[in-house]
Amino acid sequence: MNWELVRAQIEDQPRAFSFFQAVRLLEALSPDGAPVGGMEGTDREVVRFAAHPSIAFPPSEIQDLEAEPGSPARMTVNFMGLIGPQGVLPLDYTNLVARRAQERDEALRDFLDIFHHRILSLFYRAWLKYRFLVQRERGEEDAVTTHLLDVAGLGLPTQRDLPGLTAGALAGYAGLLAAQPRSAQALEQILEDYFQISASVEQFVGDWYPLRRQDQCEVGEEGHMSSQLGMGALAGDEVWDPQARV
Repeated sequence: MNWELVRAQIEDQPRAFSFFQAVRLLEALSPDGAPVGGMEGTDREVVRFAAHPSIAFPPSEIQDLEAEPGSPARMTVNFMGLIGPQGVLPLDYTNLVARRAQERDEALRDFLDIFHHRILSLFYRAWLKYRFLVQRERGEEDAVTTHLLDVAGLGLPTQRDLPGLTAGALAGYAGLLAAQPRSAQALEQILEDYFQISASVEQFVGDWYPLRRQDQCEVGEEGHMSSQLGMGALAGDEVWDPQARV
């Protein structure tokens, strides 16, 4: 993706973007900045939100976007504000802010924008919470993938730390991995889908497993399962497991 072209488009035509997509792109364009609505302080966030002090019908979610190198962008929106076309405060407050702005007095507007920024930041975070693809795009661990891995029995990081496999790939097969007992048909489906090949599973190939010295049956020993007839006694130093391999 040509990020410079994206930056130029969002700065020149902010009204063409939805609020969520615009914030998402601004965060992607500034990977070193703090995420919106986080705990790192508003001075490090990539964008500051403000409400448009007007009662005119809003043509879009975003009214304006001001971006200067080295400082957070300032996005003025037409929704979810204390003032503006959908403001919750009486209309007189919107008119008061507009009149003061004409006199170059931005004090009241800046004060209200403190609340606007936090309200809109939390609104964006609420939207982001249930968009796991966006969270993965940001490199974060999303709750959906975590729950799918739990269902598959791979909830612990050590259980899914496999060479060449990502958590996202394993989560995609959670439905097949969760079934107990796991079937040969499910294994075939996973192999065919992941490697894009035709696979056939031959069951019960079996194999010999060597026994450790302490697990072998010896005359004169008591108290060990391997030395009790009918319990665990085996002749030899190997044991045949009919379902050891496929």
